[in-house]
Amino acid sequence: MAHISQAQDGNSAEFFTHVKKINEINKQAGGFNDLFLDFANPHLAYLGNLLHISTVGAALFAGLVHLYRGGLIELFFLADYFDLNCIEVMQYMEELEILAEKDLIFIHKNKSDFFDTVCTENFTFELRLTTIDMIGKGKYHDLLITQTLSIDKFFLQVERLCEDRVQRRQPYNKTLKAMRKLLLDNEHLVFVQKVQKLSLSDDDILVLLRFFHYTIMVDEPEMTFRHLVALYNHASDFVHIKRQLKSGQYVLITKGLIENTCSDGFSVAESFQLTDATKEEFLVELDLSILKTPVRGLIRADAIAQKQNCSIRKKPGRQ
Repeated sequence: MAHISQAQDGNSAEFFTHVKKINEINKQAGGFNDLFLDFANPHLAYLGNLLHISTVGAALFAGLVHLYRGGLIELFFLADYFDLNCIEVMQYMEELEILAEKDLIFIHKNKSDFFDTVCTENFTFELRLTTIDMIGKGKYHDLLITQTLSIDKFFLQVERLCEDRVQRRQPYNKTLKAMRKLLLDNEHLVFVQKVQKLSLSDDDILVLLRFFHYTIMVDEPEMTFRHLVALYNHASDFVHIKRQLKSGQYVLITKGLIENTCSDGFSVAESFQLTDATKEEFLVELDLSILKTPVRGLIRADAIAQKQNCSIRKKPGRQ
């Protein structure tokens, strides 16, 4: 068969043509076997070169794309698609983990998603919405780039990081790992350099990024305990930080990065926001024109006026 040259970006029709061919060959060959790999090789090579994955990974990804109906894909259905049993599919879990590490799919592991021991028969898979969007637009290269990002694309990655954690698509430890990599890969950004100079723990950096994510991407600068506890596996994991926030001793407060929000001249005990000084210092690279709507509470340096302090009395909040 003719060799298909290495691809970069292309159109979505071409992508789905190769997926369709892989599906047809899978049926004709009777599943995932040597005959399938031989005849599907040009199409698998196309996907592999496109997404920087192996031939086996390309086959698994093509299978998941074919099976995608807008929701979760059970391990059983992936096995049935390739005429394998579940244990045989489990032999390729390392390839599936690579797809997850490349942010192409999510892997859900039953109720034990956040623990080391899992019930393997209950694995389910989910295609990312961003993956589907990029495939539809033919912008495959954007799926792979996480290094030397522009500031706007960096914050898109921050949004993905936070939302994946809040929606429980990603366990907490993997979220921290992904966060460290995102920062390390983008040390050229002034924002990242300033965050790194703070010498915060990973947990506190994640909380800080959550504030920036909500301020910039959601246009909701005020965050309550409800927004923050969503980062953690259990409410008990947030208790220590919650106490520090209430007492004003949390490191983001003592460093002047966040403050209580102000309502009718009173400080709201259970609501917090980035300080104006933080936004002015950390967001110097941000071009507000990239955003669909102006960010509420994001102040340009040349527009900062004298800020009226809240009363030292705190407006009662729910305990």
